[in-house]
Amino acid sequence: MSGVKRCIVGYSGGNEANPTYFDMKDHTESLLIEYDAKSMSYERILDKWMQLVGTPYQTKTQYRTAAFVLNAQQETIAKAAVRNWSPDFVDVELAARFYMAEARHQDFLSRNSKGRR
Repeated sequence: MSGVKRCIVGYSGGNEANPTYFDMKDHTESLLIEYDAKSMSYERILDKWMQLVGTPYQTKTQYRTAAFVLNAQQETIAKAAVRNWSPDFVDVELAARFYMAEARHQDFLSRNSKGRR
């Protein structure tokens, strides 16, 4: 996506330290997105995320649908977007500690998609 600098797969939303894929504890699989705010808006990131997620549903903590926001402005924008999308199954929370996932989870699609995007 033009304007996205990098994406890092990891775990967030929990309180217990050092989650791993096989011991996620109370965390959710997450994606940290670094983007150029001059060429891409937070709203556009949310729109693309909602498009890719599809229809959210109730599930266990590991796979829940959540937007982890960095500030009050992002929280307001995310809550408005979620309210119009699927308010019952999407959480909007202030971002806490993000733990980077193991190397085998980074760039997974580019390593395993055989050219599909």
